[in-house]
Amino acid sequence: MPRRRGKGSGFEKRVTSRYRKGGYRVKRNVVGKRNGRRYEIDAIIERGKERYPTEIKGGKQILTASQILAVYKKLSYRKGIPTLILGPNVKLTNPAKKIAKEKGLRIKRITR
Repeated sequence: MPRRRGKGSGFEKRVTSRYRKGGYRVKRNVVGKRNGRRYEIDAIIERGKERYPTEIKGGKQILTASQILAVYKKLSYRKGIPTLILGPNVKLTNPAKKIAKEKGLRIKRITR
């Protein structure tokens, strides 16, 4: 049985720590309710008037177009520029890249 880590992963903690050190204000594991359903966003990153509702994906995985649409939909519930931060082992399919670009989903890759 895998070990339980609690809220978020070690990668999420490293990413949010990096943004805090860069002068951003970070709220982690933000919970909201929309249309009677609960949702959770990994982080909301802010500095000045800039706001980035953010989903953080680490580990080895391949994200498909339908997964990107689901992430975008969830992030669009909050004001700001929807952002997806990817770890070094996360891949996107070509249709997923196309959907992200069409929707205006900002994608950042963190390598270390």
